[in-house]
Amino acid sequence: MNYFANKKPVLFLTLVLLPLFFVYLLSILPSSTAQAPKARQGVLDLSGWDFEKNGIVPLDGEWEFYWNQLLTYQDFHNGASFRKSYETVPSMWNYYTIDGASPPGYGYATYRLKIKIAATNPDPLKGLKLTTMSTAYKLMVDDTVVAENGVVGTDAQSFSPEYKPQMTIFKTDANEFEVIVQIANYTYARGGLCYSIYLGNALQTAAWHEKNRQTDIFLLGAISIMALYHAAIFLLQRRYNYRAELYFVLIMLLFAILIAFRGECVILSIFPALSFHWMIFFEYATLYWASAALSLFMYELYPEECSQLVRNILVAISALFALISLLTPISFYTNFTLLIELHLVAVALYYTYVAWIAATRKRTGAALLFSTIIFSIAAFILDALYHWNIYNNKHGVIFPLISFIFIFVQSFILSQRFSASFDKVEALSQKLLSLDKVKDAFLANTSHELRTPLHGMISIIQSILENAADTLQPNHKKNLALIVSSGQRLANLINDILDYEKLKHGDISLHKQAIDIRQVIPAALEVSRYLAFSKPIALNGNLPADLPLIEADENRFTQIIYNLLGNAIKFTEQGSITISAVQNENMVEISVTDTGIGIPPDKLTDIFKSFAQLETSPGGQYGGTGLGLSITKYLVEIHGGSIWAASEPGKGSILTFSMPVSHTQPKTAQPLPILSINPVAHFPLPLLKTPAFFPQNSEFTILLVDDDAANLQSLINIAAAEHYSAIAVASGKEALEVLAQNKTIDLVILDIMLPVMSGYEVCRKLREDYSLFELPVLMMTAQHSAASLLTGFAAGANDFLSKPFDINELKARMKTLLQLKKSVSQTIQAETAFLQAQIKPHFLYNALNTILSFCWTDAEKAGQLLLALSDYLRGSFNFSNMDQFSTLEKELEFVDSYLVIEKARFEEKLSCQYHINVPPGSVMIPTLVIQPLVENAVKHGILPNKEGGNVVISVTRQHSNIVITIHDDGIGIPQDKLDNLLAGQIGKSVGLTNINRRLKRLYGHGLEIVSKVDAGTIVNITIPYERTDL
Repeated sequence: MNYFANKKPVLFLTLVLLPLFFVYLLSILPSSTAQAPKARQGVLDLSGWDFEKNGIVPLDGEWEFYWNQLLTYQDFHNGASFRKSYETVPSMWNYYTIDGASPPGYGYATYRLKIKIAATNPDPLKGLKLTTMSTAYKLMVDDTVVAENGVVGTDAQSFSPEYKPQMTIFKTDANEFEVIVQIANYTYARGGLCYSIYLGNALQTAAWHEKNRQTDIFLLGAISIMALYHAAIFLLQRRYNYRAELYFVLIMLLFAILIAFRGECVILSIFPALSFHWMIFFEYATLYWASAALSLFMYELYPEECSQLVRNILVAISALFALISLLTPISFYTNFTLLIELHLVAVALYYTYVAWIAATRKRTGAALLFSTIIFSIAAFILDALYHWNIYNNKHGVIFPLISFIFIFVQSFILSQRFSASFDKVEALSQKLLSLDKVKDAFLANTSHELRTPLHGMISIIQSILENAADTLQPNHKKNLALIVSSGQRLANLINDILDYEKLKHGDISLHKQAIDIRQVIPAALEVSRYLAFSKPIALNGNLPADLPLIEADENRFTQIIYNLLGNAIKFTEQGSITISAVQNENMVEISVTDTGIGIPPDKLTDIFKSFAQLETSPGGQYGGTGLGLSITKYLVEIHGGSIWAASEPGKGSILTFSMPVSHTQPKTAQPLPILSINPVAHFPLPLLKTPAFFPQNSEFTILLVDDDAANLQSLINIAAAEHYSAIAVASGKEALEVLAQNKTIDLVILDIMLPVMSGYEVCRKLREDYSLFELPVLMMTAQHSAASLLTGFAAGANDFLSKPFDINELKARMKTLLQLKKSVSQTIQAETAFLQAQIKPHFLYNALNTILSFCWTDAEKAGQLLLALSDYLRGSFNFSNMDQFSTLEKELEFVDSYLVIEKARFEEKLSCQYHINVPPGSVMIPTLVIQPLVENAVKHGILPNKEGGNVVISVTRQHSNIVITIHDDGIGIPQDKLDNLLAGQIGKSVGLTNINRRLKRLYGHGLEIVSKVDAGTIVNITIPYERTDL
């Protein structure tokens, strides 16, 4: 079975990477073809070794070993004898057997080797290449110290570790010399002469040392450059959240750190004072972190082949090792070296399996990745065997090279993926371009097909208006004129689409001639007035009498003016729009200045881009196609002019364009007066001044909100046909003002796209005072998306209708919502009457007990109390009265009946005063609003106070309002409780909550409560005095 259909990655690996690997090996291996001799019984015989021909030689074999003894050349030659053994080098002394036991990792010792070289020694300068020894040493040739690392000591206090590979040169004229090495270790879990020492001629050894160092620097630099490259790719493409690049950069940085801290330790060239502890920590920690980064990287590359659980476990184990290394001493975590290496092998084997599965599924780069992982595992195993002295080689660890090859291959794979993504994007771009051409053709053909019947419809209706005007009723004339207006707007939109298609292909041709803009602009101002609809906007022209003619295509110049005027009207709610012009050398600069909403500074250039729209709310309330200004810019530029904008948000904008002066000029210029046009005077099209009221003999009133004249008139006609009273407004601000002044509205039909304040915002404001049942809202939108519906319902809409709508569907939805409002109102009235009839059994029980007690002592008082209770009960059980309002006197009688009973119960503990400063019978107030507040003041303010208290009920007139105040001097209300009281979040405050909601629904504001602990409470009710007719 052929698992790898695409052989190119494997061929690339074979032809490029393997030769690179062998070139590296040949470059770092010593030039030696002879078999190096081994030391025997502490003597290494190199008398037959030709250093010039055979190169450097490792000093491996049996060395004299003196445990727990630090000896020098003089000690060996003063006739004394010392306990010794012969041990193999390189090896850890933990593996030796001294007196029947293995030495611990901690301790000190002396190694000694006698070396014999040829009697004829042409080069007396020799070199020794030292890797590292655990963990401090002093190396002597005969009686001369030639190399030191750290401080050798007999205990941890006198000992100081260091980690630094060295190359040292010494001179000897003798054919026999001794190499003595003192080693001490009190930090590592293992100690001894762990790695080979190499001997050679000075130049050979120096050259080999420098070559190894340059190789490390090359690998470090190459990996760092690739890391920077891929980091740049990640930053440039971060919007795609392609985390594989990030993890790959992390892997490269960790490999770079590993190379810097191993081999020749080039990091010490940069940071020579770096401590031993940090050297060892980074050497180990980079292995853990690289394992975690590899797990994350592989999961990003092949998420379908990788197990997320396995990935998380491997990352957690790596994090645990890193935490142990950070928190424990070197002597502790170096005991786990074998466990760490097994973990790394397990990680490599698992992702080898993942790469194999991905390769069988023909994932991008998987076959190449599989091959490199196999090489990496082999190199890592060889390095682990070298680390444990099971396998020895002359060039040390080879993992740095394999890591470089791995990174190089991964760069190739990521580049391959990036190239594939680019090819895919390019293919999609070509497909989009072809679809764009199809779309352009469709728009052009459809626009042409629409324009013919549309112009026919407009012409027919215009002919009816002109020829049959005397036979048409006024409302019919108005509706037909609106149809013409809407048809012309649609025709302009079609022309914009056609111009846009011509603009894209550069097909617009000009018929330039000398034009007097003083004749074109007034006509454009006159025609544009209907766009202002009901807005209080003055259209002005300010054109100097000596203005020269311009060289332009008259139709296209008129189109430019119309586009700029339409844009200014759309974004101006009130104020003025002025067209002015001035000559500037050989150009005439024409400016359209408005007092609209303005343009943010960062949008001044964007407004001239195709399909760009200025949105100031989530509703995108200003609408439009976003083509007008882009077409205008193109038309100005092909005339040889330019266009620019200046604006201050909230104050208005100035759009200025230039046109070349014509070479043909009249001999005399006719002065033109300054033009100021009233937007409603002498204009044949129907203009509706809002708010507009259309009363009908109906129980229902509907508020219609739409900024489009045709749509609003259509809604007015539908409401009239159903005999509903209607109030029409053109903005959200007007809608809220009408609602604040008119509480009899039963339904709001609300368009989403409104100027300044979108329909969503209007609905949210409305829901602050009205619930879904108190005032239904039917939203209308041209956007047929689920997001629009969800946003509308979230804002508080009851129902939704998409434009264009079916009239019968709109009528049905209106009827349903109005019946809902009517049913809820009837339910609320019945509930009010029922609440009025509710008598708490506890109050009735207490009242009867009080009357019974007076029957034995004061019969007259008992009779008065029975009459008061009778009045109270009669008022409470009055189910026949479901009106929302009653007279002030009736409400106060109800209050007085309640207070008479309560004062009889509590006697001097409760007192009450009335201050009524309004004429009798002149005030109507909502039913059952005073007595619950008085009861609340007595129960929760006065009675909890041991001394009792006083309740004052006052009614005064303040300007056009009546203010009812219930003031008690009881215990007061804490501020935190007061903040939540009206929201109904405290205990049994339902009565207060209901009264507050009723007042807000009726008058737009609720109860005003001021209270202070131990100082009493004041509750104010403010109602309009004009509502006494209700």
